[in-house]
Amino acid sequence: MSYYNTRQSFFILSSTIKVEETEKIDKFLALLDKSGVCDLLKEQMIYDDKNKGGKHGYNVYNMLVTIIYSFAFNKASLRNIEDLCIYDLRLIYIMENETPTYKTIGNFINEYIVPNRDKIFSLITKAIFDDCNLKMDKAIYTFSNSRH
Repeated sequence: MSYYNTRQSFFILSSTIKVEETEKIDKFLALLDKSGVCDLLKEQMIYDDKNKGGKHGYNVYNMLVTIIYSFAFNKASLRNIEDLCIYDLRLIYIMENETPTYKTIGNFINEYIVPNRDKIFSLITKAIFDDCNLKMDKAIYTFSNSRH
């Protein structure tokens, strides 16, 4: 069989993320941690876990960050996010080498993010404003004046 070729697995040596990239991710993680979004989701999960059995789920914090990070780079498809968790070093770093399936990601979005989307958006926005030392009333005024 001349068309058949065996492949040997090998380790890619350049499998580390640049320091600048990890600093960006860590700053993003710190901002989300300050926002209190994960505490909100953990409260919901504790309530839901009492009603369900089975395997312990993924880290809520990592799943949320993975989904937000993926949406930020326009990789909004669940299958794209699943692929990124396998092949993108940034998301491998965020997920701590765990690889959720697209179904798990979709379930997480539907069960935890969608019902809390307004609270999540508010908490993250407030954390960004606090981190940048911005006043909320001035931003609203600027935004409403720019629409005229």
